[in-house]
Amino acid sequence: MTAPVMPPGADIEKTDPYGQARAVLVQGPSATPRAAIQAHNSFLARWPIVERRSLAVNPRILAAVLLMQYAWPDVFEKILNLPELFFYVHALITNKPNHICKPSEMQELYQLGGITNSGLKITSQLDEFRRRPELVRLFDALLSPAAPGVASEPAAAFLASPGETTVDASMGISSLLPNVESLFGHLGLAQEAARTGVNHIAPWDALTSGDPVLIKFSDRVSGHPVDLGSVLMRQLIALKEQLPSLSETRRAAAIDQIGRGIFGLGRLRTNQRIVLLAREWLADSMRLPLEIDLRLVYAMGHQASKADGKKSRPEETAEAIARNTLVGLVTNDEVSLAVRMSAARLLEYCGT
Repeated sequence: MTAPVMPPGADIEKTDPYGQARAVLVQGPSATPRAAIQAHNSFLARWPIVERRSLAVNPRILAAVLLMQYAWPDVFEKILNLPELFFYVHALITNKPNHICKPSEMQELYQLGGITNSGLKITSQLDEFRRRPELVRLFDALLSPAAPGVASEPAAAFLASPGETTVDASMGISSLLPNVESLFGHLGLAQEAARTGVNHIAPWDALTSGDPVLIKFSDRVSGHPVDLGSVLMRQLIALKEQLPSLSETRRAAAIDQIGRGIFGLGRLRTNQRIVLLAREWLADSMRLPLEIDLRLVYAMGHQASKADGKKSRPEETAEAIARNTLVGLVTNDEVSLAVRMSAARLLEYCGT
């Protein structure tokens, strides 16, 4: 595809917004070059508004959003409705964590994947992206500009296989992507404001969906009149107590329900209850399936990376309890090797 023509003197220097936009727009689909031309013209019309109003807008992100709007309108609509999807897709394509999809979450998705059969799991959404390599390269170019059709090593690995990958704990959280609120501004310049206050799924369904995008989205927009986390915790405890008396079929269904519940609770904003439950269950003599043990470990890992300033004693925070429990698991010979290795990896991500 021929690169869109930018104003005279434009290049790819970091200080040149037109050059930054060009590095993204050249990733447009070769089969529909008109989409890149439309995105280019829209960028030229909107960027002077950004400068005139001194808006906090990243030219690469704006160019990408405009290109998605014209080249992949179905993806644009999904991100408009669920902005968190943007951050999960970017993290898992580039193997670079961000403030929405952190290293512990990336590693859980790499190692264990999604767990629901409802069609909402993140793994099915990522498979959809793999079938569109040019869209993958667009996300890849947001932080690392490349020639058209060229993908970075992580993006090439993403396209090749959904196999297990290890997150590099030394890379830290990317500060170059916008936060969710800032992404709304980019989407608004493209078409309309993101649906920040509209929940398209019942909070309970989101919490138990096994889809991290829905869980994070619902946790952000829902002012829960009832503490759904407490309700779900009680349900999980009751299910665990029933396991020995259930038939094989019903036990498998209960195990899946427990796994989805833990998956959701671990992703809520600071949640001490899931940390305490995980510590108790991992010490329980009644062994649960390995996947549940690993879900519990990851739930603690997600909480261990979150700060909680509400407690007067630092050792009582969810973060501190989770970290201390993970430290204990690393040297606990009574748990499986997989649990010990996962705990050690999560401690690396927490900087312990």
